[in-house]
Amino acid sequence: MISETAQEILHKKERIKKLETRIIQKYKDDPQVKILKSIKGIGVSSAVSIVLEIEDVRRFPSAKKLCAFF
Repeated sequence: MISETAQEILHKKERIKKLETRIIQKYKDDPQVKILKSIKGIGVSSAVSIVLEIEDVRRFPSAKKLCAFF
């Protein structure tokens, strides 16, 4: 049972990695992702995650509201 569970975990980890790669490929050229990547310490993966979490930055009337969201 432990061996089966370990194999299942490894399979799911591999699937997650493939899905993350597909998502990054899809959004890497998004203008908001490019802007975020220009900030020191933010890579493409983090930038894509932020953009997907925010959805549309225009829904926040100020930078302060955006920071409060996080």
